Amino acid sequence: MTALPNGDTEHPPDNDEDIDPGWPWSFLLLVGAGGLYLILRVVQAVNDYILN
Repeated sequence: MTALPNGDTEHPPDNDEDIDPGWPWSFLLLVGAGGLYLILRVVQAVNDYILN
């Protein structure tokens, strides 16, 4: 924030460069991996139940 001579404060313009777009993708990857793990565990449980 920049102080102007009249005492007002000026907010700098938002730059897209300052925002890190990497965190949503890593979160979605984590959720996707957890979902895939759960699906594979259910398939494994059903397969074990049918075979035994």
